[in-house]
Amino acid sequence: MIMKRLVYVIVASVLAVSSLLAACASPAATPTQATAAPTTTAPKPTVTATATPTATVTPKYGGQLKITYATGPGTSIGMPMEAVGGTVATEQLSLETLFREDIDGSLNPWLATSMDVAPDGSSITIHLRKGVKFQDGTDFNAQAVKWNWDQVKAIGMNNNVSDYWKSVDVIDDYTFKVTYTVWQNVALKSLGENWTYIVSPTAYQKNGLDWMRQNMVGTGPFKQVSYQRDVQFTGAKFDGYWQPGKPYLDGVQLLYVSDELTRIALLKSGGTDVLIGVPDKAHADLQTQGYYFLHQPTGVLSLVPDSGNADSPWSNLKVRQAAEYAIDKDSLTKALGYGLMTSAYQLPTTTSTVYDKNFTGAKTYDAAKATQLMADAGYANGFKTRIIVAPGGNSDIALAIQNYWGKIGIQATIETPTTSANQLYLTNGWQNGVLQMGIGQWPNYNSVWGFYFTKNSNWFPVVTKSDKLQQLITTSYASLKPEVPLEQAVLNNIYGDELVIPVYHSQSIYVMQNYVKDTGWLTRMFSIYWRPDNVWISK
Repeated sequence: MIMKRLVYVIVASVLAVSSLLAACASPAATPTQATAAPTTTAPKPTVTATATPTATVTPKYGGQLKITYATGPGTSIGMPMEAVGGTVATEQLSLETLFREDIDGSLNPWLATSMDVAPDGSSITIHLRKGVKFQDGTDFNAQAVKWNWDQVKAIGMNNNVSDYWKSVDVIDDYTFKVTYTVWQNVALKSLGENWTYIVSPTAYQKNGLDWMRQNMVGTGPFKQVSYQRDVQFTGAKFDGYWQPGKPYLDGVQLLYVSDELTRIALLKSGGTDVLIGVPDKAHADLQTQGYYFLHQPTGVLSLVPDSGNADSPWSNLKVRQAAEYAIDKDSLTKALGYGLMTSAYQLPTTTSTVYDKNFTGAKTYDAAKATQLMADAGYANGFKTRIIVAPGGNSDIALAIQNYWGKIGIQATIETPTTSANQLYLTNGWQNGVLQMGIGQWPNYNSVWGFYFTKNSNWFPVVTKSDKLQQLITTSYASLKPEVPLEQAVLNNIYGDELVIPVYHSQSIYVMQNYVKDTGWLTRMFSIYWRPDNVWISK
């Protein structure tokens, strides 16, 4: 059994992820709709293309797809219960979930075929797909799933979910049952998340933990061939994949390139087929050159102060309020957004079910009010602090905020930490500063609380998490299905305590060569997910 330990995490920048919407061909073994699926809706992606791919063409076999990301995995790739953020993009080539959540919030069986939810929500019985093999030739079954879930519980990285498991029991080789201490409406949604990626227990027992962290052995369409952190990952077609006739590609190579000019050059030279994380300022230029694009409204670029540190200036509510009033968001997005940003005064986008059209708490630009709040807080002469820009983030935005805050006496330096240093901030906290990072958005918005704002979350330990906020979250979780008024009550508490300063909503943007077909990006719950089993190359 793996002992519980601290595992560093990395948040995927919401602003760096985008993708292609294509009409995905159905799997050879078409799964049926799961019972008790969520009913929330999510933003629908839009396509901009100079040459629209044709969904009716018969897929072609062969070829290797090259995809370029701005950052690579920041955590273990072979132990999904330790992985978060950008790691998930790499893992999905080799690892698969029990269910897949669509962009509208509905769950569809994948490695599982169905589930039975107890009427009172006290348990879920899950039925698994038969005849599936791990890439090491061993059987996928209920015992393997239980072993994986035991590791989830032991490691504690997803304790916002696993803390509420009363037991996980094997009923037979292809059936297991999860019994809960209390019902939470995020329980269903969690069955489609990356922590339910299933790895081979045999591979772990044979090779050990350290080996598994760097080597994926799952049921997915591509077997790991090589992996060099921060450089590349290469996967080859898994001939024993459970979907007959899949995958179409011979292999997939992921390139991790931090420099944006180099990424753009790779696309233009044909050195990559797909570019993920297109800089906003390069977008207009690329659109004139015949590439295929997809855009989707996504989460919010935010500033997260260390409000829970009593000796930090950011522990003062009036300072946090002043900081938001001091930012001219409309001017900022107009100057730096290249038509792709909109000012944010709420966390959810306008396409979310929990967006409040009648919201009255917006803190619009008011320099005089910001100055007065600083004086009221006892900081008429200002203070020194820092803006910590998450890896892959937009430093131009940080510079603009630095300028706005300087006018009210907040003297901020800009820090751009390495991936590992940023992981330490996320899990261990930071002192006297704000994190500039993306806050994600899910069809069931309750999922946001577990990632960021519950007391047992692994993120944001230095953010104030009041008893009142925890009670509101508990109430919102407890409804049989998500209830918008309850979700909005949580949001209003977050706004009232100024735990997060929303700056702007942006779009996920993927750009690719026109011969790349049926990728399935943006058809699932979050833009980082796609369909590597379905994609093919027409050339």
